[in-house]
Amino acid sequence: MNRQIYVTCLLKIIYLASLPFYNGFVIPTVVRRSPFVRNQILMTKTASTTDDEIPSIFSTYSNEEGLMTKETLVKIPSIAELVSDGDLLESELDEFWDSVPKSTTGKSIAVDSFKKIYQSIDDLFEDADDEDNSSTMLSRESDTNSEIDAIVESGDLKVTFAQLCNDDKVLTKDVLLEEWDEMVGLFKENLVSREEIDIFWDKTSENGVMTFDGFTRFNDLLDELFEFEDEEDIVSNEAKSDEPVAPPQEKRIMVEGDDLPPAVLFSNLASSNNLVGLQDLAYWKDLQDMLKEGDLLQKEFKELFRINAVKKGSELFLTEEGFINMYNAIDDLFEDDSNPAETSKSPDAKRALMEFLDEFEMQRIMKDGAEKRLPCGLDAEEADDKLVDRIVSALEKDPSNVIEKRQGDLQQEDFVGDWQLLYSTSSAMKFNKGLSGLGGSFPNGKFGGLKQTLKYSRFMQDVEYYEQIDVRPSSASFEVKVNGAWELRKSTSLFTNKPCTMLYVEPDRVSYGPTSTRADHWKSLGPLNMLDVTYLDDDLRIMRGNTATDAIFVFQRIG
Repeated sequence: MNRQIYVTCLLKIIYLASLPFYNGFVIPTVVRRSPFVRNQILMTKTASTTDDEIPSIFSTYSNEEGLMTKETLVKIPSIAELVSDGDLLESELDEFWDSVPKSTTGKSIAVDSFKKIYQSIDDLFEDADDEDNSSTMLSRESDTNSEIDAIVESGDLKVTFAQLCNDDKVLTKDVLLEEWDEMVGLFKENLVSREEIDIFWDKTSENGVMTFDGFTRFNDLLDELFEFEDEEDIVSNEAKSDEPVAPPQEKRIMVEGDDLPPAVLFSNLASSNNLVGLQDLAYWKDLQDMLKEGDLLQKEFKELFRINAVKKGSELFLTEEGFINMYNAIDDLFEDDSNPAETSKSPDAKRALMEFLDEFEMQRIMKDGAEKRLPCGLDAEEADDKLVDRIVSALEKDPSNVIEKRQGDLQQEDFVGDWQLLYSTSSAMKFNKGLSGLGGSFPNGKFGGLKQTLKYSRFMQDVEYYEQIDVRPSSASFEVKVNGAWELRKSTSLFTNKPCTMLYVEPDRVSYGPTSTRADHWKSLGPLNMLDVTYLDDDLRIMRGNTATDAIFVFQRIG
C-alpha cells in the first residue's frame, strides 16, 4: 500500500478524532436496544472537525498528567499502522521524538511536542504536485472509507488487547471489567448489565481466559446491543427535528408473570430452535429480579442451569424438560414454611457478605498459574478488605447476632465443631501467606486453605488447625496440623470499648510429614491466638484481633 493511501488513512483518523472516544474506540451515536436499559443515548455527535483535532487525539492517549510517553505514541493506531507496514521507519520516528522538547524527566512529551511530531509525520507524505490532495482524499468513494474504518477498528482492538492482556497473551475477566475503560464507561452509564456481560464472557472465553479472537467476538456481541447511526442519519435527523420520531423497535421484551406455568414460560423464552440458552434467560424478569435482589445467588443459578442443560455444539441449552426441572429446583429453594413466624431469614448484611465471598472465590478459581490468588483473601486488594470490613461492621449490629440476643453470654457448645476460614484481612496472615508460613517458604508451595476444629467435654478443650499446602506437582502437597487447647475468656473490645468474649488458643505442637516441633517456636501462629468474637449464628463466626481490630477472620461451620 503506497503512502498516498496512508495519508487518506491518517486524515480519516484525524476526522474520527473529533467524535467521542472510549479508550481509543470511536463511538458514533448509539441507541441501546437491550431490554435491560432501553432507548438511552450513549454518545452524541460532537462539533465538526476543527483545528483542535490533533490535541483531541493527544488527550485521548495521554496520561492523567497530560503527558505522553514514547511507548504510548507508537501504539496510537494511525502511527502503529504506518510503522508496521514500513511506511514510517522507526529511525524516522526516533528522529522526530528526539527533536521535540520533553518533560523534566526526559521521558514524556506535552501536547505542543505531539503536534510537531504529528506534523513531521504528515510532511513525509505531502504531494507537491497536488495542492488539493487532502480535499480529494477526504472525498474518496464509500468503499475506500469502509476499508479505512476497518483498519482503524482492527488496529484499535489490537492495541487495546495488547494493553490489557498478560504475558501469556490472554485476558482475564476481572481485567476486562475493571481496567478496560470502554467497559467501565458502559457500566457507569447503565448501558449494559452484569448478566449480559457474563453471558458474552461464557460465549467468548475458554478455561477462564480470553484470546484476541475471543476479544473480537466479545466486541461484536457488544455491538449487537446497540443501534448505530451513521453521520448521514444524524444530519437527516437533525434536519427533521420538528417531526415526531418513532422509538427504536425492540427485538424482544421481558417475560413477566410468576404465576405462569413453566411450560408457558419456556415457550415465551425459547428461540426458534425451541431451546433456551443463557442469553434467553436474561429476558425472564422474575429470574433477573431474584438475582438482583440476592434471593438467588449467581453461583446457585449457574449450577442449576449446568446440571439441567444439554450441549448443542459448543454451547449449553435447556430443553423444555430441562427448563421445567430447573424451574422446580429454583421454586424448591423458596418453599413456604408451615409456620412463617418460625422462618429464619438471613439478614441483608450476611447475604451481602456471603455473595461477595462466593463471587470472590469464583473469580479466584477461574485464574490459572501464577495469576491465581491465594484463598481466604490473603492477597486480596485493599478495596476488598475495606468492603468486607464495612459489611462485617453492619452484620455485627444485626439482631440475628447471637451475641446481641444473649447479651454476650456465649457457651463452649456454641463453638464446638469444624469451621472453615473463608476470609481474613489480617496483615500478619497476609505477610506469612498462611497460618504456619510454610506456604510462602516451601519450594513451589502455596497456602491452600485452613480448617479449625474445636472440641469440648468436661475433661478437655482441644483445638486443631489443618492447613493445606498445595505444591507442584500436586502429589507433593501436604497438610500442616497444629494442635493445642482453647477456652473462652471475658475481655473488653478495643473496637467497641464494651465487654466481649475472647476465643483464647494456646498452640502445643506443629506437625507436617515426619516433622513435629513445639508450637512456641512458630511466631506465625500468633494472629489466631487471641480473637474477640464479634458475630455468631448457627453457621457463621466472625472474630477480630484483640489488639488489632482491623484483623478480621470469617469462619463458616462445615459438616
